[in-house]
Amino acid sequence: MIRFIRAVSLHLWFAAAMALVIGGALVLSSGVVEAPLASAAQATVNLGTATPFAVLAGSTVTNTGATVLGGDLGVSPGSAITGFPPGTYTGSEHITDTTAAGAQSDLTTAFNFAAAASPTNPGTNYADIGGDNLGPGVYNATSSMNLTGTITLTGAGVYIFQAGSTLITATGSSVALLAGAEAGCVFWQVGTSATIQAATTFNGTIMAAASITLVTGANVDGRALAENGAVTLDGNTITVPAACSTPALATSTTTTGLINDATGGAPTGAAVFGSSFHDTAAVSGASGLATGTVTYGFFTNGTCAGTPQGTDAATIAVSGAVPDSTSTGPLAAGSYSFDATYGGDTTYSGGTSACEPFSVLAAVIPPPVIPPVIPPVIPPVTPPVIPPVTPPVTPAVTPPVTPAVTPPVTPAVTPPVTPATGTTPGGTGTSSVAGSGSSGTGSGTSGAASATPSVVLPVGAPSTGFGGAARSGDNELMIVLGAAALFAAVAMTGLGMRRRRNLIASSDTTIDER
Repeated sequence: MIRFIRAVSLHLWFAAAMALVIGGALVLSSGVVEAPLASAAQATVNLGTATPFAVLAGSTVTNTGATVLGGDLGVSPGSAITGFPPGTYTGSEHITDTTAAGAQSDLTTAFNFAAAASPTNPGTNYADIGGDNLGPGVYNATSSMNLTGTITLTGAGVYIFQAGSTLITATGSSVALLAGAEAGCVFWQVGTSATIQAATTFNGTIMAAASITLVTGANVDGRALAENGAVTLDGNTITVPAACSTPALATSTTTTGLINDATGGAPTGAAVFGSSFHDTAAVSGASGLATGTVTYGFFTNGTCAGTPQGTDAATIAVSGAVPDSTSTGPLAAGSYSFDATYGGDTTYSGGTSACEPFSVLAAVIPPPVIPPVIPPVIPPVTPPVIPPVTPPVTPAVTPPVTPAVTPPVTPAVTPPVTPATGTTPGGTGTSSVAGSGSSGTGSGTSGAASATPSVVLPVGAPSTGFGGAARSGDNELMIVLGAAALFAAVAMTGLGMRRRRNLIASSDTTIDER
């Protein structure tokens, strides 16, 4: 791509012309097209009843020289046309008639349509287009658009140039058409006035909001249509071209997919209050990857009806991927929808996806989740095993066995028998007690009883007294001693029984204390 500096004065025309010739030769020899970021298939601009007019002005038409118009000549709402002749036209002249008025109305519609077309390369300012080689599309200059040298349009399709204010060509400039590009498919929408300098070869229909001026020798294969101002001519040739014939395009399909920003996935059902969303799109067709622009529309209703709340243009990547839309931001409760419109390209026709509605519900604060109160598990209290108290076994107190006190046997005291004094047969009549314990026997016969009684001992009783001494005589002493012994024995027996009772009482007391 080669750009040239516009000539700064008329005295440099020759040098500029030589530069243009050389530059044009270089461009043609290179054959390089400055491909737009997305070559969109733009619908042609419908001129309506303004189509047959070579020149149409809003105020006046002024001509100098042998201008030749290949079409109609008209003015409305103004009424002045001058310079015809010497100028000529092949069509009809319409001065402030219904045809001219109708043509002006359709011109306004066509002007607005071209101005509203989405730029093929958003953000690129086509202020100087000399040396560019462009394919079909929409090219925008935010202010004035200048052509110095040659701009080459390559390929069949519609070309729209949007000049924010003026369109000015340098002397000897040109608009070249290659590879199926047609003058009838080229439109120049100019915000104020257009000036086509001398010796310029220009292709396309000029639609200016104010005025149009063609300097001597400037020729246009197209139209000069001014909405409000004058059209000024000077020995020019303007020929209405054949109608734009765009190629038949393949059918494309545009689909969308809603994404919840919070989850990064498609929402399931209605979303909650405060959610934000963005849309995705895909363009597919049977003839390869699509190029061009997809425009997302976001609507504050669920039917994609009316004017979208916001639009977002995305340029399809070389890979065919369509960038996502920007986020909606948090949304209040309500119904919303998205759609996506594909502008088409040189292969595919444009189209709009199905409407994608979704709803956002009002915020619902769920009740606090109160966890169930689980009573503490109190382990069962196992009472301590208290071993049974075995009462001490108190051995039975066997009372001391008190042997039965056998009272001493006191032999019966046989009172002494004093036998009668006589003669014992066979004895002398006197009894004696032998110390040997044997009974004495009398050798004499019993006689008369003795006057002194003697003690008769039982059989076997000793015949001796205490000390083993044989005694005889009175037994009073023995009786006294026996009675004393008996008394002592009884006393000892009583004392023993008393002591035994004391021992028994003492044992009972000890048992109670235990």
